[in-house]
Formats: sequence, C-alpha cells, structure tokens
Amino acid sequence: MAIKDIIYKAPATLKLFHKSTAFVRLVLGAIGSGKSVGMCAELFRLACSQAPSQDGIRYTRFAVVRNTQKELKNTTIKTWNDWYGNLGTYHKSDSSFFMKFNDVECEILFMGLDRPDQLKSLLSLELSGAFINEAREIQPEVILTIMSRLGRYPSMRDDVGCTDPRLFMDSNFPSEDSFLYKMFEEERPDGWELFKQPSPMKLDKKGNAKLPLKVRKKAENIDNLPKGYYTTQMTGQKKDWLRVHRDCEYAFIMDGKAVFPEFVDSYHVIDDWEPDPKKPIYIGLDYGRTPVAVFGQKDSSGRLIVFDELQCWNMGAEKFGAMLKEKLNLEYSEFILERGWGDPAGDDMGQNDDKTPMLILNKLKLPITSSPVQDPYIRIEAVRSPMEKTYNGSPAFRITKKCKMLRKSLAGGYHYKKLNVSGTERYQIKPDKNEYSHVNDALQYLMCGMGYATELIRRSDSDFTKQIEKMNKENEADVWYNTTT
Repeated sequence: MAIKDIIYKAPATLKLFHKSTAFVRLVLGAIGSGKSVGMCAELFRLACSQAPSQDGIRYTRFAVVRNTQKELKNTTIKTWNDWYGNLGTYHKSDSSFFMKFNDVECEILFMGLDRPDQLKSLLSLELSGAFINEAREIQPEVILTIMSRLGRYPSMRDDVGCTDPRLFMDSNFPSEDSFLYKMFEEERPDGWELFKQPSPMKLDKKGNAKLPLKVRKKAENIDNLPKGYYTTQMTGQKKDWLRVHRDCEYAFIMDGKAVFPEFVDSYHVIDDWEPDPKKPIYIGLDYGRTPVAVFGQKDSSGRLIVFDELQCWNMGAEKFGAMLKEKLNLEYSEFILERGWGDPAGDDMGQNDDKTPMLILNKLKLPITSSPVQDPYIRIEAVRSPMEKTYNGSPAFRITKKCKMLRKSLAGGYHYKKLNVSGTERYQIKPDKNEYSHVNDALQYLMCGMGYATELIRRSDSDFTKQIEKMNKENEADVWYNTTT
C-alpha cells in the first residue's frame, strides 16, 4: 500500500475537527461514527505537517492512550495498522510503531494505562502530540499530565521545535457531572474545542429515537457500516446505553459490576436534609490532583447522613485547602468540625517538598488526620456494612442530593470493570480507577474514621485479604468470577 492508496473521506463533523487549530480538541459521537479512524487520520496529518529539521526530516513523536492495554490492542492499534501499517513497522514488544516514508519520521507510543510502567512513563515523555481514545474512561489528572508533555519534541535545539502541538480525543458521550462535560460544556478554557456528531437516528422533540427506528440520511459514516447496524444490531440494549452510544446524549451508564449493589438510589438518597448545628460534622478526604471532600453527620437516631461534597479538578493541596476552608466558613460557620480523615499517603513527604497535604490542611487549622484503615477491602466493607442496616425501618446510611458525584459513584460509577473474555463473566478484582473513585475513597476514609471499620477489624485482621488471595489463586489472575445470577 502506498500513500496514494490511502483514501480517507472525513464525515461532516470531522471535517471541521481537522480544520481546527485548537490546542485541545474532543470529538463526541455514536459508536460506528468514524471517530477512531478520524483521530488516526489527524495524527497522520500532524506528522506530515511538522516543519523539517536541519537535515530535512520531519520528526514527531505521539502517544496514543487508552484505559487498558487489551482494548488498545483490540481496537486502537488494529485501526491504526489497518490504515497506516504499511508505512512503517509495529513493535509488539513495546507497543510502538515507527512510521517512515519520504521525509517523515514519526514514533508512535501506544499506551494502555492499566500497565503501571506505561502510566509512570507518561510523567517523563517528550511528545509532539497525543491522541486519547475513549477519553471518558481516562482519569482527569492523566489528561492534564499528558497536556504538560506536549510540544517538547523535537526540541528547540534543532532550531525548529514542534510545529503543531495538539491533544485530540474521541469518546462516546459522558455524563453531565464528568470532567469532560465540565471542561468542554461549562468552562471551555481558551484553546479547547468540542465537536459533537449528531445522532444517526431520527429523533423526536425530546431527543428520543422515533419509532419505528429510522436512520437519518446524513448519518455520519453510515456507508461504512453493515445494514441495520443502528436499528437491529442494538436490540435489547438498555435505555441509558442507547442514549450514550446511539442517540448522542450525555448520560450516566455503568460499564461493569457495581462495588455497592446494595445501594438503591430511591432508598438511600434523600431530597432535603439540613445538618444540626448543635452536633459536630466530620469530613473524609482524598488528595492528589483530583482532591475531594465529603461531609457527614449522625442524626438524632444515630444514622449517618453524608450531606455535602466538594469535588475539584486539577488542583494542588494548598488551593484545595483554601477552597475547603472557604466552604466551611461560608456554609457551615455555625458548625464544629470535629475531625476529618484522609488518605494516609497524604502524610508522606515528597523528595523535593516537605509540604504534605496533611500538613497544609493542618496549617489552615483543619483537624485532619490519616485514616485509621488503609486496607481497601476493609474500607469497602466499612461503607457496605451500614448501607445494609436499618434503624426503625429507615436506612442506617443515607446521602443527600447535594452529593452529585458520590451519588453516581455509589450507583455504579465506582465499579469492577468487566473483562472482555469469552465464557464465564469475569471482572477485575480491584475497583476501576476513574473519575468516580476519588469521591468514594473519601467516603471510605470518613466511614473508617467514624468507627465503621472497628468491628470488621476485630472480626479478623486478615479475613478480607485471605478471601481475595483465595480468589486470585483460583482464577490465576487478578480477576474474579461473577457468582450471582
């Protein structure tokens, strides 16, 4: 295959995408709408448009990122090789591709973020640009880290530098409380641009697919799909899944097995509840670049009510501490903050800085200490235990509607990811690290700090660890089998 044999015809939305000069671009659309092919074409275009160095060669280096190595291999790498495989060499050992033709030399690093070595290497890469496939599955701090690595290859030592540093992403539609929605629909920083493909279906005034199902004449990429792709092959899918993957709407869907199947939104969530100023309030915190705090109080019956949250994106400990202090002063000035608990790692000093998140918060006179429990299995059970109990017919654990991220997290955003294997249903043994995991970690630290893990620890300090080790041994992998019907 020669370059002249590569015939790419961009759908209408992607034509606008390719013309954009925005530093960060995101394309949202239905499955089968040609997004991934368009992203590969954009990478190829950027590699060709790089200005030549002194030796006449156009040097570039791109990272192509997806949440797991397996999905990267089965979809993203396959798409790239189908279109551009004959223009270079794919190295299976390190999932890289070296493209060389005419005056173009481009190194492409395919990175699955479930591999710790690849996630770590992101921190030191020098890139021209990056393509994030299915961006809604990537944690916000990873996206922001990748941004900081762009435009650094080739270096200015070659008198040229990187001509066109770009971060471009594709995804199915995320939920309205996601990082992507916040950045592209609400804040939209300078240099960020969103492209939304229309639904391939004929929709009614409410945005629902009309019955009988009919595909729009101008549906993007429809000529490259099998007949009946949207009308018959998706029969039986859940409504929320169809809203996201076919109808191009922002919606929340769970792609896996909920960590807390005991959580019932209509049972555990309450509309209006005001904490009592005469009673102390407590806080659970998770740190990192996506810091979060959850606020709880026990009511007169001893039930725990988690009544508020503070979720931040791309923020350091000092700024987060100031925002937390401000929230307490403005909204809860009449209350006594008895104590808060955070990730024990928040008390670890870095190599270049002794300002730990814990010390920063304590300097602001916030009584935050480390969670008494770090074992993730005990932490999860500390949340599950009161969730299953009742007091006088009411749940022993409740949250209010102010806790938007926590609500989605408990409803399945915090989940065990399903593995793409044939036969028995199998899931990862550890909850998936995503944008909903941080708020759940904060909840777990709150529950452990308030004593909900005490009985679990008394029962046996290794019961949960032994249980997990047993499942690992039986499965010979870091996965577990679904035993429910």
